Amino acid sequence: MENNVAEKAATDEVMTMKKTILVFAAAMAAIAFCVFAKVNRDRKGEMRTERAKFSDVAELTVTDPPISEENAETVGEVTKSTGEGPLDRLLRAIVDGDAKTVAKSVLYPLERKFPIPPVRNEEEFVARFDDIFDRPFRRMLGELLPEAPWEEMGWRGVMLGEGPLWIDGTISDGGNIYALNYQSEAEQELRKRLVEEERRTLPPNLANEGCDPKLCFETEDGKIAGRVDDIGNDHFRVALFAMPFHPGDQPAATFRGRAVWEGSGGNHTYLDDEGLWALEVNVIGALDTPDFHLLERDSWADAFDLGAARPARKSLWPEIVAKGAPQKSKG
Repeated sequence: MENNVAEKAATDEVMTMKKTILVFAAAMAAIAFCVFAKVNRDRKGEMRTERAKFSDVAELTVTDPPISEENAETVGEVTKSTGEGPLDRLLRAIVDGDAKTVAKSVLYPLERKFPIPPVRNEEEFVARFDDIFDRPFRRMLGELLPEAPWEEMGWRGVMLGEGPLWIDGTISDGGNIYALNYQSEAEQELRKRLVEEERRTLPPNLANEGCDPKLCFETEDGKIAGRVDDIGNDHFRVALFAMPFHPGDQPAATFRGRAVWEGSGGNHTYLDDEGLWALEVNVIGALDTPDFHLLERDSWADAFDLGAARPARKSLWPEIVAKGAPQKSKG
């Protein structure tokens, strides 16, 4: 009898402990969910502000690296529109070629495939509309109407179909265009011409190795300019020039390495194969976060006296070269 009482007491105690553990686990799960939701909202808001600073999503946050099981975040269901929502009206304006209306729903600067200059404002957008949204692109978008397949992609915003158009907002509230995964024939030809013009400003050894620019930058103190070129086989070359310099001058330092991606947000780092340098590309961050950080990984780079890190900003190669080009005499 006493054994039965003892066993029952022990069983009751175990059940009480299990209930306590379950309640505690449920509470922790609820707290974790609330924290995740807040972080996700904060991150989305953070990304919205950063897109105005570095919005080359077609290059950095969507297709390179691609969304995969490893880096994908929670996304919504594909929503076929009724043709009456704010995004449907925007899509209709694009298809109709109404450049002025579309220009009011763009997040500037609107990045194009580097080294094509970004579209900086409404006036530029209207002037370049037919090169960006050419007839084949508008025809393709028109085939998605009237039931356009919009999909909310978490903090990335809204994606149209398989990703030709990205919106900073929601399906119900609408938003602004911040990225396009499309390049017209006109822009392809423009890029070829710009790349060839850049090739002619490089010293022969760099030009012959490869000229496929991914980005250019200047340190905020104006002492160093740099460019990153894709040289094939998943390798990139980072060439650093002491400012000012002239077309054809050799870089003060060069490193070759790979790009290491950090999650799905677009932040990545070009790492020197020899471990001496690193270039951080900041896509997501606070408003005062520099576009880039040039890092000295070893005391070898004393010529630039970098210290721990040197902030840098985006630039275009012609603008960098112009700062060092000989000034034409007046008269």
